[in-house]
Amino acid sequence: MTLGVTAEQIARWDSELSSLTGSLGHLFNQPEPRAVFAQFNEGLRQSCRRRTGWTLLQRASHVTADRLQRLINGSVREANAARDYVIAHLGCEDASFVINDTQAQEKGTKSVGVAGQHCGLTGIVRNCQTLVTLTYATAAGHAFIDGRLHLPEEWTNDRRRCHEAGVPDQMAFATKPELAITMLDRAHTAHVPFSWVLADAGYGQ
Repeated sequence: MTLGVTAEQIARWDSELSSLTGSLGHLFNQPEPRAVFAQFNEGLRQSCRRRTGWTLLQRASHVTADRLQRLINGSVREANAARDYVIAHLGCEDASFVINDTQAQEKGTKSVGVAGQHCGLTGIVRNCQTLVTLTYATAAGHAFIDGRLHLPEEWTNDRRRCHEAGVPDQMAFATKPELAITMLDRAHTAHVPFSWVLADAGYGQ
């Protein structure tokens, strides 16, 4: 099957994506995470058999995983600025908010929020984490603007476990629809323009 895409088009898309990710550096308050963020995104665009944290680090000539781990776990990112960036480029009155959730399968018990729960990746109950997401869709594009990690009651009822995992003491149990409503309230308070809210049946019952 021919997709009708030329090498010139691919090169242009790569250049445009590089420009976009480069313009997001201001969302980090230190130069190191900005540099690692750029390397990480550049690595994702390369053709390789497996894209993992280690293969991307090796491609960027990192000896250890420290810098990537600091980027993911410890760097300060301005979430509101990221949302505002999306709205500046995609915002329109006819936009739609899209509520959904995604899962990451886990084998252990220490990752925040991991528990036996329905996994959309497999369609069955699996040991996983669940992230409730709010994305923004317009004719010009579709982008992530907010997300909340779902903490099952077995976590919120075990404050010692929460403390060991770095979960704030004030974090209480909330259903996935309640997390979605919180994100919608945040977007409404920020005057994000929209006309529609879309979600699957799990959020509409």
